[in-house]
Amino acid sequence: MKITADSHWSPEDSRNLYGIKRWGAGRFIINEQGQVCVQAELENKAVEVPLPEIIDGIRQRGYQLPVLIRFTDLLESSLRQ
Repeated sequence: MKITADSHWSPEDSRNLYGIKRWGAGRFIINEQGQVCVQAELENKAVEVPLPEIIDGIRQRGYQLPVLIRFTDLLESSLRQ
């Protein structure tokens, strides 16, 4: 797909282009604002956290990018499956 200045791009277009449904295993999504989000469980409640918010928090703590982010609850659930 060719993207031009007058193209309308939607979150669904991003989902299709990047194939997030194939590799995200339901743990990563693109929300309606077009942000990649991690879906995790916090205190037995499903939460959706945009990666830009995670990156902002990392920067606010004085860390520089690139960084490796591990989502331990995602690793645990993958191991259980």
